[in-house]
Amino acid sequence: MSSVAWFEIQVPDLEQGKQFYGAVFGWTFQPYGEGFEAAVDASGTWVGGLDAASGDASPAGRHVRIYFNTDELEALLDRVPKAGGKVVIPRTFISEDQGWFATMEDPSGIHISFLTSKPAA
Repeated sequence: MSSVAWFEIQVPDLEQGKQFYGAVFGWTFQPYGEGFEAAVDASGTWVGGLDAASGDASPAGRHVRIYFNTDELEALLDRVPKAGGKVVIPRTFISEDQGWFATMEDPSGIHISFLTSKPAA
């Protein structure tokens, strides 16, 4: 588990975010649910997304979420509380194509998520 699999950038204005990130990175966007746009690179691969900010729209209230690939989701989640963190979203199904995700919170409150294509053992 060393590669970033996915990212989500929370923005207060999706249209402005699409224009900015499209111009900077050359991404195009595809709607994927309400308030979310998947970022698509030049090869047509979904690389991440823009998420409409809700609640606190100030810069301090927004976030970038990073997802790491893992083939050992349950083992990884078992280690989180032992290391002082907590699992805030357990294994959750996304789709047949995308697999499952889970999210942990580190001791300082930062959320990091994980993706896996492997079913639970």
